[in-house]
Parts: sequence; C-alpha cells; structure tokens
Amino acid sequence: MGSSGAASGIDPYRGRNGIPTVYGSEFKTLLVDGNIKFVTVRNPNEAVRTPKESRTPRRIYVVISEKGKVQSITKYDDKGKKAVQIDIWHSHGGLIPHVHDYDNHSTARPLTQEEKLLLSYALQKWSKS
Repeated sequence: MGSSGAASGIDPYRGRNGIPTVYGSEFKTLLVDGNIKFVTVRNPNEAVRTPKESRTPRRIYVVISEKGKVQSITKYDDKGKKAVQIDIWHSHGGLIPHVHDYDNHSTARPLTQEEKLLLSYALQKWSKS
C-alpha cells in the first residue's frame, strides 16, 4: 500500500541517523479507515515511533509495532502538526495508557472519554484486519 507522512516539508526533518528524510519514506501504510491510517516503520531495524507531522490536516495515525500490536495513536491538528499522542505500550507516571499533548513527553495525563473511544475503535479495527 501507500506511505504515510513521516515528514512533509512543513519543517526540515532529519531521520534518527541525521540524514534528511523524504516524506513518506519512513512509514508504510497497513490499513486505512477514513482519516485514520494504521502504519508501521519501513525499516525493521529502527525503533517504532510516530510520524513527526502529516500532510493531511487532522489525520490520525495508529502506529503498529513490529510484533503487530497497536503501540500508539497520534492525532494531528489543522496544520499537520502533532497535537495528541496516546501511548498504550508503556507506563508514564503509572498511567497505562496515557496521553502526551503537543509532542511534550515530559508530562502525561489520563485519556479523556473521547480518547478512550478512539483507542477502543482503533484496537477493534486493527484486531479485525
């Protein structure tokens, strides 16, 4: 299938190796459901992470680990910038799952009801794929 937005050109972006990265080269799309894309990293030797930004406003990416598990859900704003990241695979301050706002990983908060519904939907959709 197609690729997803790892870097859109909105901001200069360098991969973890410091080399400039072409939009769509870091992730591959596994499933699309409306404005939600289920993606995974293309290079199995790299750590699973979320796309930095999106060319599609208000996109939602569900990142799938190399073991086929939902790892995180990231929502992007009207400008394609990361707005909210839901992490479900590790604890932050004792919270599993938890939310980071605006790409700020120094603090975490519990999920809102809307975020719980999104998480439930993504888990259900992925389990049926």
